[in-house]
Amino acid sequence: MAISIAKIKFILLKSGFSEMADKSKHKEFIHTRTSESVYLNKAEPKVYSHLIVHPRHLSERTQLINSGVGIGSSNDFLFGAGYRAFPERIRNGTKPCKYGVPFGFDSIVSLNAFLGHIFP
Repeated sequence: MAISIAKIKFILLKSGFSEMADKSKHKEFIHTRTSESVYLNKAEPKVYSHLIVHPRHLSERTQLINSGVGIGSSNDFLFGAGYRAFPERIRNGTKPCKYGVPFGFDSIVSLNAFLGHIFP
């Protein structure tokens, strides 16, 4: 069972992130040291899509999922016009849309392992 959005928010704030934009579908957090944005996905109820990170971390996706610490991912990408800090990609058709890589976590331990890997 994945940890809740409220727990993820608590850990992000405790781990050096600041709350930024709060939209109906997501909340943006910025890492204070690296200035990198992540998005807390409030609209997508899938178990492994609560935290959306920059697509530059896609290459680490398989390693993180196979690490055995309870990190999962529902899809390769999650698209949303509100992911303003992320690049665009053509999804279905001709108009590009912002996108990121979704992750979810079985425990606070797995979330902390993920954050330690992505934001060392």
